[in-house]
Amino acid sequence: MARAASFWQRASSIYLSYKATQVSAAAARRLGTSTGDEIKQRIWLPQHERAGAAMFDLASTLSGFYLKVGQFLSVREDFVALPVCVALRPLQESVRPMQAAEVRATLEDAFCSNGSRFTSLDDIFESIDLEKPLGSASVAQVHSAVLRPELYDFISDDEVDFNGFSSSSSSRQKAKSKSGSDRRVAVKVQRRGVLGCFLEDLAQIRLAAAFLSQREINFDLVSAVDELSRQIRYEFDFVREARVMQSIGAGLRERRCPVAVPRVARGLVAKTALVMEMMPGVPLTRLAGDVEIPFDVVVEKTDAEKQKEQQEKEEEEKQEKASLSSPPAAIRRLLASKVLDAVTDAYGIMLFDLGLLVRFFNQKISTIFYIFSFVYF
Repeated sequence: MARAASFWQRASSIYLSYKATQVSAAAARRLGTSTGDEIKQRIWLPQHERAGAAMFDLASTLSGFYLKVGQFLSVREDFVALPVCVALRPLQESVRPMQAAEVRATLEDAFCSNGSRFTSLDDIFESIDLEKPLGSASVAQVHSAVLRPELYDFISDDEVDFNGFSSSSSSRQKAKSKSGSDRRVAVKVQRRGVLGCFLEDLAQIRLAAAFLSQREINFDLVSAVDELSRQIRYEFDFVREARVMQSIGAGLRERRCPVAVPRVARGLVAKTALVMEMMPGVPLTRLAGDVEIPFDVVVEKTDAEKQKEQQEKEEEEKQEKASLSSPPAAIRRLLASKVLDAVTDAYGIMLFDLGLLVRFFNQKISTIFYIFSFVYF
């Protein structure tokens, strides 16, 4: 109750400040004392800056799902005023990490209880840095560790069992020859009690969405929040996440794609903890034109692939020339909506339920084929 009250106190303050600013801007327009640009600079810009600071304080103080919402809004300049985005951007990297004791307790519950072969974390790791995480987010954080040689083994691409602790003799032999730095892994640890916190936060956000949909925004925000509530539980099941990583990684490796997905350590997967291959990189939030990427990606294409690309390009040019005219604006909007629905469904299914992918294509392929046939032919 205290958490909900704190949210509504902060959120209502932000909302009322915007309503007051609307009144001030409207008065300035009616009196003719300021131009449109002057109103933006003198009235709205300071309001956006104040609101951004208040939103940052709300998200960083209450954390939980409010933090995730703040992180999302910080990169949506098409949806939120730029000063608000700028104020929220520090949320991408300023998440308060868990205490070392909390991390240890979660790992011991995940790997050293319920009849496990391990009695302590020392049976699993030669060393693990519990004090300084590599990264900390709203759901989990990641720590660097060095696995014991006999456990340095990853699930192969054709396996689906994540619960066995056995390690193949060939893998153990390879691991024995590796130094400690070569056996470094990333350990993902879920925050304790975070799912319940997220669901409580979503309940408050649903109320706020209902209010805004009725009063301020001509858009059904409630349905979006309801769908998010249904899907959010998947993010807290690391066993499922391991299966998704395994499936996607196997497919990418089979096609020799330059995009890499960490492999999962055999027998070290639980609902709240996950051990995976260490892959150093540059966070997307820091990746800019002046940042040097620490690796070169070169994709070699066969002559057959080059020839196929050329044929596809020529076919596209031929279809463009054959098109007599573009559809009317209303039809284009309808088609765009259909395509967006199909792509959104596909993206959600790939993220949350790979098992429905075949069913999705069976349902959607006729729609997509019709749309593109109409546009191009």
